[in-house]
Amino acid sequence: MRVRHDDITGMRFGRLTVIGRAPVDETKASRSSRWVCKCDCGNVVIARADGLKNTRKGEGVKSCGCLQKERHKEALTRHGYCGTRLYSEWTNMKSRCWYPSHRSYSHYGGRGIVICDEWRDFVAFKDWALSNGYDDALTLDRIDPNGNYEPSNCRWVGRDIQGYNTRVRAKNSTGVSGVRYRANRGKYEACIVFKGKQYHLGTFDTLNDAAQARKEAENKYYPGIKI
Repeated sequence: MRVRHDDITGMRFGRLTVIGRAPVDETKASRSSRWVCKCDCGNVVIARADGLKNTRKGEGVKSCGCLQKERHKEALTRHGYCGTRLYSEWTNMKSRCWYPSHRSYSHYGGRGIVICDEWRDFVAFKDWALSNGYDDALTLDRIDPNGNYEPSNCRWVGRDIQGYNTRVRAKNSTGVSGVRYRANRGKYEACIVFKGKQYHLGTFDTLNDAAQARKEAENKYYPGIKI
């Protein structure tokens, strides 16, 4: 004999108002009654009686799902910066260091570059950025391109300076940024990039001469920049 259940039609549980009993699902082992409910947002859902009644104890079903979504969105936007360029800088930094599927992971996380514990929290990163010259026209740059993402090794710079301050490429046998050896000529060639344009600084007989030319160009095009 089927057990009778109390009629809860018209009762309210959280954001849900019960509008009638739902058909019994014979495929379910549980015989808990199921009820059609209308959420304050307008959606209609079916919920079990025991789940609805637990709501009065602070547990159980409280909405069609919209409440959880709102709370999740609120948690993400509590700092008010979601969708901003600064927030994108932070998420891109994490992606480069944490996710092997990211196209630049091999140049960051893949070679041991990490993010300091403090900056795992966006609010801490935001506070540092706004206190250290952040502007939407600037990008996050590591002073030591082989160092980590942390306050002592980062700054906000234009894209031209960031491009200049790149680590020496693995295929560069000279060990000096902007200087390469031309084996077919037996000479060293120096160059520098400024505002997207590459400047040829000349060819030299020795590495020291080429490195000196590069250093002089750095002082000319990027005065006062610490490398």
